[in-house]
Amino acid sequence: MLIALAIVFVGCLGMRFGNSFWSAKMMFLSVGVSFALIKLSVYSLVGVVTDSPRQHSALMSSVEGFFMVGIASAYFLFPAFYSDTDTNAWLNVYLLLCGAYYYLFVSCCI
Repeated sequence: MLIALAIVFVGCLGMRFGNSFWSAKMMFLSVGVSFALIKLSVYSLVGVVTDSPRQHSALMSSVEGFFMVGIASAYFLFPAFYSDTDTNAWLNVYLLLCGAYYYLFVSCCI
């Protein structure tokens, strides 16, 4: 999970400072690879921390629900950084995401 966080952190920095088609491709690649790593890790971890099939499905429902909250928040987060005067202002959202990923990375390491 920490490797996936580090990969997306680097991808967000590349997108923010690259601002090109290739940096967008690299961002999609980093998110895809990280999604696969996180999904495998979460499924494995859920199997370890639950004792019954009922607990397993309840925890998976909670995880999927939290994932959907994250997806839905993107529709509000990116427009919040829009500016009529600065066409690159929306790229600042990636600095916020880098901060969130850094916080998660550090809090998991402690």
